Amino acid sequence: MIEQTVVSIIAKTSCRSCILSVMYFSVEDICHHYVIYHEDPPTCIPCNSLLTVEHILISCIVFDIIRQNFYTASNLKDLFHNIHPKCIIAFVHAIGLTNKL
Repeated sequence: MIEQTVVSIIAKTSCRSCILSVMYFSVEDICHHYVIYHEDPPTCIPCNSLLTVEHILISCIVFDIIRQNFYTASNLKDLFHNIHPKCIIAFVHAIGLTNKL
């Protein structure tokens, strides 16, 4: 019984990590596809900042209020080390990025 519980926990953790990795790299692809197509890097117009994964997940003022409902983090390391993946995924879904992944 204990072994089955441990395997279940490992499987859930592994699945969450996998989903989070796919989400992160998909968002990164949205932000960096300009390199492949030799275009200018995308800019967040309200912030007048480069559109990056960190910008979307941490600092974009457009998503500030929504972000506060899910987590508070000062940088990507803080986000991915201290915030549960479900919160990050829920935030990405709430801002409509899952439709673009």
